[in-house]
Amino acid sequence: MPIFRYGEDDVVKALTSPGDELPAFPVSSLGEYCEVTDLIRKAWVEKVNKRQDETDLKGYVGEILPWFRGVRKIKAGMLTPKLAREWIKYKKRKADGTATDNPDHRSIYDLEDYYFDRFTRFGRPFIGSVLPMDEIEWNYIMRHHEIPSRLLDWTKGSLIALSYAVQHSLPTRSELNLCDLKGKRKPEDAVVWMLEPRRLMEIATQELSNSNSKGIRNIASREPQVRGMRRDYFKDPSRYNDNHKPVDKDGYCNYLSWGNTNYWKYPLPLIPSHISARVESHLSRFTLHSLDSFRHEISRESSSNQESLPNEDESLKHFATETFNSDAYWYLAKIELSGTDLFSIARVLRMTGVGDMNFTQDLDGLARELQVRAHLGFQDDLA
Repeated sequence: MPIFRYGEDDVVKALTSPGDELPAFPVSSLGEYCEVTDLIRKAWVEKVNKRQDETDLKGYVGEILPWFRGVRKIKAGMLTPKLAREWIKYKKRKADGTATDNPDHRSIYDLEDYYFDRFTRFGRPFIGSVLPMDEIEWNYIMRHHEIPSRLLDWTKGSLIALSYAVQHSLPTRSELNLCDLKGKRKPEDAVVWMLEPRRLMEIATQELSNSNSKGIRNIASREPQVRGMRRDYFKDPSRYNDNHKPVDKDGYCNYLSWGNTNYWKYPLPLIPSHISARVESHLSRFTLHSLDSFRHEISRESSSNQESLPNEDESLKHFATETFNSDAYWYLAKIELSGTDLFSIARVLRMTGVGDMNFTQDLDGLARELQVRAHLGFQDDLA
């Protein structure tokens, strides 16, 4: 029988231990990964069930499954939407003089509008007969074709997230052979983030005027105010003033944001409508982020005064810290994968049938799968 380093008590202790750092669970094998993610899931389910009896929580809780996001560990800002990461890079290059000023990119909103306008205009012939219904549905498709957006990608499939974490960090066999030699850099690590989205939904919807103080649990809620909140999140308050607010023809926008900074404080979890086979095959979920904190300009002159853009979006970490302060429980955790273990994890993962070619089933997925196989070796019997 395999021996795992984590038991139920170990996981609960980590999820209830105070501190400045989010709980981290190092694993060295696929078995350990499956074991610890399931233990975290069970702990969160128990916590959600205890909260179900609280009468001031609105809405059916829905499916109690965590969300996962697999990334390279060494990269900063991996809980930051790609649009913000791209904007930060551009503005820092501009500040240090390595990028020329682009008059078309006066703000992060100009960059967002450029991507959205061009993608929706030229992408229609490739969408098929069922076009996206609104801005959010277009953004779902944009993200799955690597267009920078204010959406952050998640999945409810733990092995799908692990596959992404591994494929983006996988060392070559020669790198593994050299990593123990003096002076050689250790292969980069990977991480899979785990999120309890129902608690995030509760705290993100606390500012809705007709909801009670503890918010709404149901991520898929179709209440008009929740639908309005989803649309409001594309209309950051810094883009408008009181005399020029955006108009929503369906009347779903709430406009609670003006003068209410808490309305934009946390990302909003979204379950996409499955208008794309690619979105559906990835078991996709998203968090929708405000870009308000990234709106400020930065110039070469201002950089000398130590003014700078934030390096990452801290909103999910703020969610984790503030809910821990109120619940004494962490709802955001990370599974850490050592770079030296990724090669063996990738081999075992391949035996499960989980890979881009299997769950994407398009040429992009095949191309990425072939690259992973080339890393692992052309022969299946290699140790």
